[in-house]
Amino acid sequence: MLLGGAALDATGVPMPNETLVVSKQSDAVLLGAIGGYKWDKNEKHLKSETRLLQLRSGLQVFANLRLATVFPHLVDASTLKKEVVEGVDLMVVRELTGGQSSFGSPLIILNF
Repeated sequence: MLLGGAALDATGVPMPNETLVVSKQSDAVLLGAIGGYKWDKNEKHLKSETRLLQLRSGLQVFANLRLATVFPHLVDASTLKKEVVEGVDLMVVRELTGGQSSFGSPLIILNF
């Protein structure tokens, strides 16, 4: 489903109603990047971030999960030392209930 800049370009709004409807009917919602420089100067109601907050509110979510895994064949591609990134496999749980948007809220990092 479309959200953010791609939705704005295709439909004229950053989150079509259909996106929320289908999201509510889904078992999970996976998001990629939704904004970019092209839409940064839009009015508030046409900003990707505003619609993302509405999606979170509509789904009544309290956290998002961000996975980080370094695959063995990509260890040498990192700018970090091999011993730092080798075997990294973690999930960051970002709490979304602190304030209106909770941007800048602390992260909880759990090692699995």
